[in-house]
Amino acid sequence: MKLRPVDGLLGHLRRGQKLPDALGRPLAGWTIGYYHGPAVSTENIKHQEIAAEAEAALLDAAARLRDLVVRAAMGLRPYPAFMNMVSLQAIELQPPFRGLADRGCVVVLPNGQICQLDLKVIPGTPGLSDVDQIEEFLELDLPSDEYILYATEVIRVLTREMSRRR
Repeated sequence: MKLRPVDGLLGHLRRGQKLPDALGRPLAGWTIGYYHGPAVSTENIKHQEIAAEAEAALLDAAARLRDLVVRAAMGLRPYPAFMNMVSLQAIELQPPFRGLADRGCVVVLPNGQICQLDLKVIPGTPGLSDVDQIEEFLELDLPSDEYILYATEVIRVLTREMSRRR
């Protein structure tokens, strides 16, 4: 990365010179130096460009986290049973922040998919059990910023479980 000298209000000062206070006295510990990029003029920035760049960054971060979530979930074997039900492998996720939309019971599956679990209780086979259950996994269409929050929670939960098993 090429460093460029600071231009603008203090452009008349030389590099290494002490930065003055309002009365022109040098400030202790402050010198004129370099910064890491071109100066940005707020006149040239359009809020649509910023919004587009922010969305692209969020999508990129979400895609990278999705890969990590899948790797972490696939690396956890045997996968934990949901509420001690041997027939159902899933880990329940608590919403990482208050204020997120209520999505019901959100879980991460052994394949790394984050979805909503709809667990229905139905009458069981007479003589064998009084009740039975039907599990339905509903795909969540999460915006990228919300996916990032859940993915971060998944990685935290899965890595904690991996560490516990060592």
